[in-house]
Amino acid sequence: DACRMAIGADKLPRRVMSIGGRFAYDDDGETPNTQIMLLDYKPAPIIFEVRGLPKDKSFLGAKWGKFMDTHMGVRIGVIVHCQGGYIAGSTAYDKSGKMIKKFEPTNEELRANFIRAVRSRKLSDLNSDILEGHTSAALVHMANISHRLGKEASPGEIREITRSNKDFAESYDRFAEHLAANGIDLKKTSPTLGPTLRMDPKTERFKGPLADRANKLVTRNYRKPYIVPENV
Repeated sequence: DACRMAIGADKLPRRVMSIGGRFAYDDDGETPNTQIMLLDYKPAPIIFEVRGLPKDKSFLGAKWGKFMDTHMGVRIGVIVHCQGGYIAGSTAYDKSGKMIKKFEPTNEELRANFIRAVRSRKLSDLNSDILEGHTSAALVHMANISHRLGKEASPGEIREITRSNKDFAESYDRFAEHLAANGIDLKKTSPTLGPTLRMDPKTERFKGPLADRANKLVTRNYRKPYIVPENV
């Protein structure tokens, strides 16, 4: 939500691409535990990074310590790059890293607000319309669809793909560093490089190459009687 708010995006992006994998876990999960995704918005993209390792110092001999690695002082949160500086978490900095302003939260905590609205049964009590939640959640689903349609690729192949976007290339460097700190050699354990998928923001359906396969993953084949109808 915060990323879309920063760039004024009220619809889905025109393109998406994912790089990721399920590393170190010995299970049947299909969702990546470590992933980066490029959501191609204009005038600025959203780059989302997911870290699944480590949880504590003993986990796989991780070098990061008790918590996962941070970027620009943020472990879990949003960084907005602006023309004259950046916002990391709830603090604004100039280009040199000097703090300009610290923002205080102005709205009720989201989960508490949702529970209050459920109790009151009043739509007006919600801080944000449910459509905003749908749009933000759809971004993650788009990236996971790219992942599900992807193939294993070597580090060289991935760097060739990402080099046209400096910010995404740096994101991949952090991705690789995080895995290396956990003993994952990408030359031996290849990540999945998802295809760049094109989206029609109006219809919220994929278009172009691989659209048929991608659109099949937008929903699922429901099992009766547990069915969500097309029109609710």
